[in-house]
Amino acid sequence: MGGAAADPAEMRGGRLAPGLATYRNLLLVFGGGTGSFETHWNVERVTLGCRIPCSAWTNTGRNLQTASWYFAWASGGGHIYAAGGQDVDLNVLDVAQIGP
Repeated sequence: MGGAAADPAEMRGGRLAPGLATYRNLLLVFGGGTGSFETHWNVERVTLGCRIPCSAWTNTGRNLQTASWYFAWASGGGHIYAAGGQDVDLNVLDVAQIGP
């Protein structure tokens, strides 16, 4: 029977509305917001990676060009894609970003 791993790697701080992709043997989480509704939100450029099976998250250094969240994302052909989304002021972005 499937399900979550018994001891999944904790992603410090979590992310709201990030992108998610697999690249080679990495699980990648990119962009998204950190913070809270009670304090303040920061919109991230950072891409975190975790080798599968996932035991620890690290900064991959392959950051988005524009900090964003609530964007469309996809992966394929050896690339990850982020399109549109919003910045921290909720302005709609008209950008397409490709990595790694």
